[in-house]
Amino acid sequence: MGGGLFAGYDIPASRNWRLGVEIAGTIGGRTNAATFDGLVYQQRPQFGVRGTMRAGYVLMPHLMGYGSFGYGGNAYRIRDQIGIGDANAWGSSFVVGGGVEYRIGRRYGLRFDIKHVDNQTWQGFVGVPIRF
Repeated sequence: MGGGLFAGYDIPASRNWRLGVEIAGTIGGRTNAATFDGLVYQQRPQFGVRGTMRAGYVLMPHLMGYGSFGYGGNAYRIRDQIGIGDANAWGSSFVVGGGVEYRIGRRYGLRFDIKHVDNQTWQGFVGVPIRF
């Protein structure tokens, strides 16, 4: 489990299409680990950052599905007993993903989002967007 915050801006491109940009920061996450002959290699996520653009389509009056694309990365705490010579504590790459957002009211909603980040991991988010 981890956490994060995001901020963004959406504009209506037509009656059903919404275009937007977002920046996000995350902390924590699941530790990836491998064991070989009793030796351990672990990558524990510390924090991540990313910037994305998104295109959404209003499926029903209060429900929008969207896809996103951008760039970002994660910093990891590495535990390397195996001796992997090129293990990096920072991974970055293009970010792709998508999700759904349900508007509860004029200013609040519920959001489920999944993204593939830094060429090696998937992150799923459940959030509460607040509109200003």
